[in-house]
Amino acid sequence: GMVEDGVNGRIVPREAGAFSAAILDQLADRQLLARGARASVELSRKYSVEAQAAALVELYREAIAARARAH
Repeated sequence: GMVEDGVNGRIVPREAGAFSAAILDQLADRQLLARGARASVELSRKYSVEAQAAALVELYREAIAARARAH
């Protein structure tokens, strides 16, 4: 997913108290916030247009190869 708990954000229950506590933890620890920001930039590369296009091309290649083997 786009958010990895404890790496570039927090995944918390859909509950106001847990959500606000997670936000306050992030805001209170500037190093944690900076690490999360860096991790988000790295993770976003995985979802770039180029990365997604490459993954789709590979999927098509695998499908074509599987079809060729079946016939």
